[in-house]
Amino acid sequence: MFQSILGKKKFEYRELEEPECFRDLNLRQLTRTIMAERPGYDLTPYFYEMNIDKEDIIYRHEVMRDLEHEAVYKAVTDFSVCMCQLQKYLEYYETVPFDVQKNCWLLNAASLYGEGLLTLQQALVGAELQSEGMKEFLSYLSERVASNDFMDMLAKSREIKQKLQEIRFTLDVKKDKIFILPTVDESCYTQSIQQFFLKNEGLDNEAERAENSGMMIPLLLDGKLELTELEQSIIKRIEEKNAAVFKQLQDFKLITPDFVPAAIKEYHNEVQFYLAFLRFRNDMRRFGFSFTYPEFSEEPPCMKGFYDLALAYKNAYEGTAVIVNDAHYREKELFFVVTGPNQGGKTTFARALGQIVYFSKIGLPVAGEFCRLPLFAGIMTHFEMEESMMSGEGKLKEELGRLKPMLEKTDTKQFVIINELFTTAATYDATIMGKRVLEHFVKDCCYGIYVTHIAELAEETGQVVSLVAGVDQASGARTFQIRRKKAEGNGYATALVEKYRLSYHDLMERL
Repeated sequence: MFQSILGKKKFEYRELEEPECFRDLNLRQLTRTIMAERPGYDLTPYFYEMNIDKEDIIYRHEVMRDLEHEAVYKAVTDFSVCMCQLQKYLEYYETVPFDVQKNCWLLNAASLYGEGLLTLQQALVGAELQSEGMKEFLSYLSERVASNDFMDMLAKSREIKQKLQEIRFTLDVKKDKIFILPTVDESCYTQSIQQFFLKNEGLDNEAERAENSGMMIPLLLDGKLELTELEQSIIKRIEEKNAAVFKQLQDFKLITPDFVPAAIKEYHNEVQFYLAFLRFRNDMRRFGFSFTYPEFSEEPPCMKGFYDLALAYKNAYEGTAVIVNDAHYREKELFFVVTGPNQGGKTTFARALGQIVYFSKIGLPVAGEFCRLPLFAGIMTHFEMEESMMSGEGKLKEELGRLKPMLEKTDTKQFVIINELFTTAATYDATIMGKRVLEHFVKDCCYGIYVTHIAELAEETGQVVSLVAGVDQASGARTFQIRRKKAEGNGYATALVEKYRLSYHDLMERL
């Protein structure tokens, strides 16, 4: 039985606090950008809920793959447009004061919903759906459109709408009176136009103009929120002459008190999660950025061609290139310690890894060409922050305060990202404390990455691996490539000295 498009279990839509890692990983701005693709929907619970098991993550991958097909994507998107318009119609129904007009807005809403749902069902039947989620939804949808109450509602809405559309009348304006006459042939309107031009040519015969001023117009019910007193009076007279159809219109609301089932409403909201990401991903692909579905394995994590998605979005519209990197934890390796020059891409590298873990946990494709990783229980981040003058505490104490709950967590399947810890402490103290932090997470078998300016922390132990932000030795320019390499405390300084010929030998030669 269909429960949710987001997983085998019914998704519990509730208010959630923003995950702690959002600020550090630039996920706040990134998720807002993605959600902006579907304005009018509150998608935050879908992006904040990371406590999802592997089965439901695979479930989401399969649904996303179905939605990638053009015909399915169009059908689902068209139905979303239909549901948005339906909501407007129902708001009009609640707002307008005139009874006949209220009833017509309800009729329009029910007709729009019925035709839209039937069109969606027919489109999905014609598609080769593969995912369990979409197949179950189609099964529910097929049962729904075949039900007696749905078919009755759709048939009655079509009948009443047709009868209302067939109502035609002629207004004949003579001086201060308006006559509502039976419909006349449309040629009268042509005669009226001709008469108008004759009048402007000097044939100003009032009686003749009055005789030919009749004009057939449709009933003024669609597309207006407010009707004038004159329009309301006209409609009341038309209602008197067409009592049977207006009685059907009045009775129609009795069979459609709430014609949209809760399951359809929930599906409509939940599918926006996929549509928002697909639109965002398609936009990024047009700029040449790749995405891949993560594979889950107990083997060490391996990511190829990945990049910081938040930075890529910003740079794409500025025309700036984005550097991609690889990361492969080998057997028994748990922590990368990244050193290198400032502004060399270390923090961007760490953020990109964190974003991959985050998107993998909520069941979406990740930024990159290939991704294999365990299903982590969570993400823990500790990034450098400006010292708070309001707290009355020093920066080191604030850092330790934020670090404490991370060290107290007992879950061993966390992915840990630490960026420039203990920068205000003396180098010796920062080295000792940094090593203890690393030892703690390694002991707990946590995978992670530690960005630091302290080369001593990058001493390789079999479980700790040194990575270095690259520098072009010829030019001294940063390459933003992060590679396995023994930490060099003065590597970048040496490159600058050689570039600008400031070595001892160069200086002595000049002197």
